[in-house]
Amino acid sequence: MNSIDVWVANGEIVGVVHPEDSIGTVYFEIDPEYNDLKGEMLQFAEEHISSTEDGVWRLRAFINDMDDEFQSIATDMRYPKSGDSEPMSHFVISDTFPSISLLMGFQLKSLTEDNDLRKVGRVLWRGFNHGEELLRDEFEDRKFMQSALNYRKDLSIVVEASDANFVSYCGM
Repeated sequence: MNSIDVWVANGEIVGVVHPEDSIGTVYFEIDPEYNDLKGEMLQFAEEHISSTEDGVWRLRAFINDMDDEFQSIATDMRYPKSGDSEPMSHFVISDTFPSISLLMGFQLKSLTEDNDLRKVGRVLWRGFNHGEELLRDEFEDRKFMQSALNYRKDLSIVVEASDANFVSYCGM
């Protein structure tokens, strides 16, 4: 079953519907010039990303709190607003990014320099508090994530320790 869909207009991506951490939870990315896609995108999510738990159909749709139009569409489609909110923030970098100094024995690298998928899987596994060591091989998952059309290794940065393990990861 396809759980991600992409809307394209004039050769440009104008919308994406995707689960984040599990089927049953959905996020939307929409170009503001294509707001008319919102209902169609929510319908796709119902058909392809919803889940059934204990015999109950579920879809948790994350819709921007400030997007009154999309909130209204969701209400019209019988989605009650949960009252929960997922705060988002951004950091504007107006100047050249400052140099970063690390403790001796650590170095910054992009995945263009070292794309060891097992080390990436390990640092992400540990970073999301799944435990010290991998319970399963993350190689195929990392390979799949990096197969995305616009994935850029140069925007995925790791900190490597002196033992050659990655100890921190930031992916954009």
